[in-house]
Amino acid sequence: MRIYNRLIITLAIAFGVINTFLAFMGQNDISVYFIVNTLVYLIITVLYVYLNPRARAALNGLTAIVFTGFMVIVALNVIEILS
Repeated sequence: MRIYNRLIITLAIAFGVINTFLAFMGQNDISVYFIVNTLVYLIITVLYVYLNPRARAALNGLTAIVFTGFMVIVALNVIEILS
């Protein structure tokens, strides 16, 4: 099994477990799901550093998009708390 296949399987399992746990706990806020899934994604992708350069470049682009969304949601929550 190639390393990027293991990455995809690991992400799928982690997202499934995390989302099931959040749903079981009765979480209704979609931003919580996005933030937790983003953190899990960032942690797991950091652990898979031995990807080929093309796969790493694609993963870095996706990571930038996900991190930007994460920062937007955090900024909106901070603005809501401060106002």
